[in-house]
Amino acid sequence: MQQLSGAKPLAVERGFEYGVRIIHGLETGAVHRVHLNVMNRGMIENLPDGYCVEVPCTVDRTGVSPHHVGALPIHLAALCRGIADMQTLASDAFLEKDLTKAYLACVIDPCTAASATPARIKECFNKLLEADSKWLEPYWGENLAL
Repeated sequence: MQQLSGAKPLAVERGFEYGVRIIHGLETGAVHRVHLNVMNRGMIENLPDGYCVEVPCTVDRTGVSPHHVGALPIHLAALCRGIADMQTLASDAFLEKDLTKAYLACVIDPCTAASATPARIKECFNKLLEADSKWLEPYWGENLAL
């Protein structure tokens, strides 16, 4: 209570949040090295440009400067492409209100695909749509089934 009233100073410790470091670098010119999610523009050579990738970056008064990483080992690049494509399909499904695309995103999700057949995924998908219909209908409409 004394801290809230100003009678005693606030005990504040700096956390490890990138947002604070980014603002500090932009405003003061201090150099911070962080890993950030940025659009791929050749930083990871064997992932398409336009994918969101996490790479080392430098932040200072001039902005955020992503660093070139090079090519990932082929098996990791393949995994990243599959996950990114699934996420793109899922976001397109939402933006286009397309349940078929939402279902297909579930089908190509590596975890889901490893544990269920497409028929079982469709069955579970429809059960989830039914169970969550009162929250989904305001956006997706009343026809919530494939």
